[in-house]
Amino acid sequence: MNTLTRDFGGFAPQALQEALGSAYYPRLRALAIRLQQQLLSYYQVAVQRRALAELSDEQLADVGITRSQAREESAKPFWR
Repeated sequence: MNTLTRDFGGFAPQALQEALGSAYYPRLRALAIRLQQQLLSYYQVAVQRRALAELSDEQLADVGITRSQAREESAKPFWR
C-alpha cells in the first residue's frame, strides 16, 4: 500500500476512477464541484444576512430597507 492509498483510507482517487469506470469519474467530479459551489453559496447568503441584521437604522435607510424588512430577510434560513 503506497502513501497515497493509505492517506485515502485504502482507496486512492485512481482506484476510485478504476472502480467506477472512466465514464463515472468526470460525473463524480462535476457533482463534487456543484456541491462545493452550492455550499459556498449557502455560506455567502448566511454571512450577508447576518451582516444585514447588524446594520443600524441609518445604514438600512441608506439602502432603502426598513428594520422590519431586514429582520424578515435575516430570519430566513440560508437555503432560501
